Amino acid sequence: MGLKLSDDEVKRILNVLSDKTGIVFEERKMAEVYKHKLEDFIASLPYRDFNKLILDITTGRNKKLLEELVNRITVNETYFFRESYQFEVLVDYCIPEIVKSKSGSEPIRILSAPCSTGEEVYSIMIYLLEEGSYINRYDFMILGVDIDVKAIERAKKGIYSERSVHKLSRDLLEKYFQKVGKGQYQVKRFLREGANFLVVNILDKEKMLELGKFDVIFSRNMLIYFDAQNKAKAIDIFYELLNPGGFLFLGHAETLNAPDKFELVKYDNNFIYRRR
Repeated sequence: MGLKLSDDEVKRILNVLSDKTGIVFEERKMAEVYKHKLEDFIASLPYRDFNKLILDITTGRNKKLLEELVNRITVNETYFFRESYQFEVLVDYCIPEIVKSKSGSEPIRILSAPCSTGEEVYSIMIYLLEEGSYINRYDFMILGVDIDVKAIERAKKGIYSERSVHKLSRDLLEKYFQKVGKGQYQVKRFLREGANFLVVNILDKEKMLELGKFDVIFSRNMLIYFDAQNKAKAIDIFYELLNPGGFLFLGHAETLNAPDKFELVKYDNNFIYRRR
């Protein structure tokens, strides 16, 4: 029988995970959400001493343990065409703006960070394919990154539940997916082969900058989980990743106050941010 965690021990683990990931864990969710997610997993481990467990997590010497804890505690529920009006802004406004300064040989690079289990990446690809004109004239490189190893594995496999695809029309389902089991749909191979996914901590500036420059970044509903310091750090990283004039999409409930770095742009009653 493994360790049973007290509330104080759960808090200590969450504090370490917060330091590692930048996520702020709400006190009110500790008992009913976070403790529940952690207790069965911790109990299954061969630890008998909490101090050894917390030392392994803090030092990162047990990397698989740290990865699994992050996987257990982070939320990865999303679906295709979520906040789809932003994809419409991408193809109707942002791409036409970007190509004004692009040569035919330069790829248009789009980053989804965090990408969770890949729905956002594939949604962007489907929108570009359905619009048709730009993807026939320009090369696109679309990359999804996430700290969650298992989420990236799922994104690469591209298998989703009926709930994940419930916003898609029957025509789009038939065009871009194949049914692989009861209530299961897999993104067709040609789409999976065009997508790129990597495990990266978004707050690891060195690793993020190694990804190169981008024309568009989607980072929806991540900043609301960060404290002010880590939010500022993430925005600084996005600023350095974006080409001048590049676009940043945030979640509908998120705002950005960095006028020296980003200009707020309104298009068709939607707001996006453009790098200065």
